Amino acid sequence: MVNGPDDVYVEREGRIERVHKGSPPRCPSGLEKNLFTLTMTGLALFGWAWADPATALIVAFAAAREGRENIREAAELADDAEDRGER
Repeated sequence: MVNGPDDVYVEREGRIERVHKGSPPRCPSGLEKNLFTLTMTGLALFGWAWADPATALIVAFAAAREGRENIREAAELADDAEDRGER
């Protein structure tokens, strides 16, 4: 067995064990599981006809939220610059 750069040796219950210190595998969150279940159920019941419009709505809402956050941040930066007399 070859030791890698991410291997660490730890003592557990009187034994020395080799442990890989990289990130552990990620488990899907509850939201991901629910979205997967909803998507598969929708596909089984209604086919693919609804998937594109639903995805477009999700992307539109995400883009609107990002745009709103960017506008707020830009306004805060402009206010800070004005307070410092940079404008």
